Amino acid sequence: MTTPLFDPPDNHPLPVSWHGDLVVDFESYDPDDAAQDPPVWTPLDYEPGVRGYLDVKTEPLPQRFEAVITDHHAVVKVESEVADEFKNRTLWVFLLSYPSAPTTEIPVVNGVIDRYDGKPRT
Repeated sequence: MTTPLFDPPDNHPLPVSWHGDLVVDFESYDPDDAAQDPPVWTPLDYEPGVRGYLDVKTEPLPQRFEAVITDHHAVVKVESEVADEFKNRTLWVFLLSYPSAPTTEIPVVNGVIDRYDGKPRT
């Protein structure tokens, strides 16, 4: 087995249900504190000028939704009319884009869309 050159992004399913707005708060925490045993979740404000994006790999082109960043919160809202069209198992990623020329985009967390239309919570 090979070891990645650097830590890959976290991976989580993104639950979506018919007729519901998709609202996600990508909270920033100090990774050093979170690595403690037990973990300590110390909020860490996003850096000035950084932008956050939720990219969803839709067809024919991916869609990008910008986060509203306040302190350690990066909130993305996708209206239900748009989220209703996301297909199950569609790839998504939350990126942080740092201001530089060109910008530096870092994937923080990714996964697939998990449709919960009419399914009970498990």
